[in-house]
Amino acid sequence: MESKWADTGVEMPGQYVLICLLDFMETLGEETSDESTPAAKRSAQKAIRAVLMEDGHEHVCRVVRESTTAEARMLLAAIREHKTLSDTYKLSIETAMRNVRSDFEDESRGRGGAGEHYVTAESLRRAREEYQQLKTVDIPANSRAIGDAAALGDLRENADYHAAKERQKMLFARVEELHDQIARARAIDPSTVSTDTIGPGTRVTARNEQTGAEERFTLLGMWDAAPEEHILYYNSPFASQFLGKRAGERFVVDMPSGEKVGYEALAIENALARGSSD
Repeated sequence: MESKWADTGVEMPGQYVLICLLDFMETLGEETSDESTPAAKRSAQKAIRAVLMEDGHEHVCRVVRESTTAEARMLLAAIREHKTLSDTYKLSIETAMRNVRSDFEDESRGRGGAGEHYVTAESLRRAREEYQQLKTVDIPANSRAIGDAAALGDLRENADYHAAKERQKMLFARVEELHDQIARARAIDPSTVSTDTIGPGTRVTARNEQTGAEERFTLLGMWDAAPEEHILYYNSPFASQFLGKRAGERFVVDMPSGEKVGYEALAIENALARGSSD
């Protein structure tokens, strides 16, 4: 692939080139032998498939060898989720990638065994928008910046080049983080929020038995948290101790200071119900 991009004057990471090709392949639609399919479309699909499959996926493997773990896993995720590659092709490519990346074996452990997490539909929409912004705008712009800086020469003392390369690492790390989080995110359906017990999507009124004060806070997802507005991530160390408790139940909470404080749950509301407000 290097020769194909050599004349552009822009340094573009190999993994990003492959992801762009995969995205373009999805845009073209499913491969078909239907005579009504434009010849240009069939030709483009064939060319992209050839790049992916050539010499036992050598182009893909070369990119994977030169990528960081985060970048390689992002590419693997893009292949797994591709809408037009057949399962056979996906398995073949993934097998080739795993043959050159032993760190893929630690993939599930690297994520700490994290499972589903619950968020509001609005915060999930914002996360998806950020993900697309990174993939389609920020990363391509960064690649152009790297190419422009590299063209100035003497990379050892080229501050713009090194700054752009550092930003590239941050962008790819954020893309992988969002990709993983979005894949595991489940939007809370307001109509299914139960007020029998405290859980994601509920608003809680509880009495602090040490001070006697009533405290009110809402438990939502990691992207919805706003502690200054008394909106807490339901799985945070403090809020998670309220999960599953019923109105009228008394329990002890470990505070961040290490102190143990008694609480009594007084009321549980559906925080996402239409018309609900703090």
